[in-house]
Amino acid sequence: MSNPLLDWKAQTPPWSKITPQQLEPAVDAVLRDNRQLIARLTARGQPSWDTLIAPLEEADNRLHKAFSPGSHLHGVLDSPQWRAAYEACLP
Repeated sequence: MSNPLLDWKAQTPPWSKITPQQLEPAVDAVLRDNRQLIARLTARGQPSWDTLIAPLEEADNRLHKAFSPGSHLHGVLDSPQWRAAYEACLP
């Protein structure tokens, strides 16, 4: 099963397909990928905007796209499941 929070092609989040159980795995996957990216970027010499900052901005955008829909649904639906999923992602 694919995780709709990791669908980077969607213009808007597929709200009806997002569940609390998908939030933490999506955030964990993006953080894992971002950590690997940071390790690769910092291993290079002479960083520049294009070789360091632009990729970091993209990585931050992917994290935002994965977490923000869950954060919003936590705020508007406020169920024990959404609360637990949201709180699990905060650290």
